[in-house]
Amino acid sequence: MKIAILDFDKAVKSSVIGPYDMLSQLNDLTATFRPDLKINKVDVSIVDIDNLNRDITYDLIIIPAMHFIYIKEVLEQFSVYNDWFNDQYSRGAEIASMCLGAFILASTGLLNQKPATTHWMGADQFRTMFPEVDLVDERIITDYQRIYTSGGAYSFTSMIVYLVDKIFGHDIAVLISKVFLVNINDISQTSFNILSLQKNHGNDDIERVQAYIEQNFTEDLLIADLASLANMTLRTFERNFKKYTGDTPSVYIRKVKIEKAKRLLETEKIGVEQVCYEVGYSDFASFRKVFKKIVGIIPSEYKKIYGKIYTTGALA
Repeated sequence: MKIAILDFDKAVKSSVIGPYDMLSQLNDLTATFRPDLKINKVDVSIVDIDNLNRDITYDLIIIPAMHFIYIKEVLEQFSVYNDWFNDQYSRGAEIASMCLGAFILASTGLLNQKPATTHWMGADQFRTMFPEVDLVDERIITDYQRIYTSGGAYSFTSMIVYLVDKIFGHDIAVLISKVFLVNINDISQTSFNILSLQKNHGNDDIERVQAYIEQNFTEDLLIADLASLANMTLRTFERNFKKYTGDTPSVYIRKVKIEKAKRLLETEKIGVEQVCYEVGYSDFASFRKVFKKIVGIIPSEYKKIYGKIYTTGALA
């Protein structure tokens, strides 16, 4: 496993050295604490962008954060490397950006029609510069088609554990989270990633049904009615819906309900049972079971981790 952590003059050095420290110890830590686990040799390099060897093919490329005031300057510096990023990606490389490093990744075109996040400080500028990117800046991490982005510069710990989980397996991610004291619940894919509600497949009929589901998910939606909305027979609709979205219509409806439930648990001062009814479930036990299956934890645990803290007075 060959990993490049890019470095450049205006990079935030903690997001260069930090990921290097975590990833460069993977083999030794696994051999010491979990010798029962098999892991490919990890070869991690900090690569000065000015001395880039274009002949080397990497499995994972990490773009660190940059300082906000240097965005324009850094993008001008990196413009000559856009073809290199695209070539590496076409060869199978996975590419991850930290914080404002998402600007560099977006400038390559690889984020077009894909979800991305970045530091809140750069969100408005990012939207203006890269309108073809689906910016979801409330997210800590996005993951889509071997492209990853993360929020603030110091969220690199969560991103690295997430990448370890995705590439090397959950057991090794748990080990790394314990060694570096990163809460595994904060980076679990099912805890906060964007559910597969993508609409970039180009099928207008299926997208119309997706939009209808997302607007009417609290109702008793019948698959036959959705098929009629798509002007398809039931069998053709079910086949095409799975082909273009990756989910059956029933699973998609459940995911939309749970995504809405997550947002309510994160932002509203209401109990989990009320959330259950708000998203169209009449049976709390059923809601709890579906939520845990999709998210990985039960609703009350999710609210405890991600819910907004309300106070009645000034904080001391």
